[in-house]
Amino acid sequence: MVLSFRKIFGIFVAGLFFIFLSQVVNGATFNRASLLEVVFLNVGQGDAILINYLNRYQVLIDGGPDGKVLMYELGKVMPKDDKKIEIVILTHPDWDHFGGLVDLLDYYSVESFLAGNIESDKESFQKLISKIQEKSIPINSPESGSRIDIGEYLDIEIIAPDKEFLFKEDNDNSIVTRLDFGENSFLFTGDIGEKTEESLVKNQGNLLDVDWLKVAHHGSKNATSDIFLEKTTPDFAVISVGKDNRYGHPAEELLERLGKSGSKILRTDESDSVIVECGTLKEESCKVK
Repeated sequence: MVLSFRKIFGIFVAGLFFIFLSQVVNGATFNRASLLEVVFLNVGQGDAILINYLNRYQVLIDGGPDGKVLMYELGKVMPKDDKKIEIVILTHPDWDHFGGLVDLLDYYSVESFLAGNIESDKESFQKLISKIQEKSIPINSPESGSRIDIGEYLDIEIIAPDKEFLFKEDNDNSIVTRLDFGENSFLFTGDIGEKTEESLVKNQGNLLDVDWLKVAHHGSKNATSDIFLEKTTPDFAVISVGKDNRYGHPAEELLERLGKSGSKILRTDESDSVIVECGTLKEESCKVK
């Protein structure tokens, strides 16, 4: 299944890549330090990840709990005078993931909105859905196998949820996405727990081996299991978490598992927003800014 968003981005970037193809393949950079930025925004105890491609096209995964904080953090990394975000992906209807999106819609135009479990009856979530509809933004609920192709070299694949096998909890039905840019790969996991991890290892194991892992559920002890880390083998593990949060995230058990796996741990509560820059398509070209 290929989402219609593929057409949007294909038209936008086809000409750009025709011009820049030889430079990119040879590992050169142009105009700016990176072709791709993946920014794990410091929004406190929540998730918000900005994918900024060619400094022109943006995908936002989640919006954190606070609109003012989200606007402030986006203002530091969004291109000047760019008030459009092409795609927003909401992994699941929890406030610490969608709260900031209500204000986002007042400041930025959004071309397409993807959301997990848009049928949720949470009142605060339905207010967001109403606002999306008022602004006539197309909204879809993607499933495993959906793809968003942004040009020839950037690919985003939805690898969960599987609508044939949904779990009871919204966290476990989070949208999980894999991003590939040349030889570099990222996995964004929302708030999935061990049940979803086990399902992914069983059914999507060939898609889990990545360079960069967004640690699930802010570093909960009930996520990012040993078996999941054995499959993902990330060089870097990013934890989006609020300082001195009441949940005790990230859990010591989780930090120990990451330590044993050999992953370098990056935390938004310790280093502010984590900005990853990819200057070429070559392996290991993505670096923390």
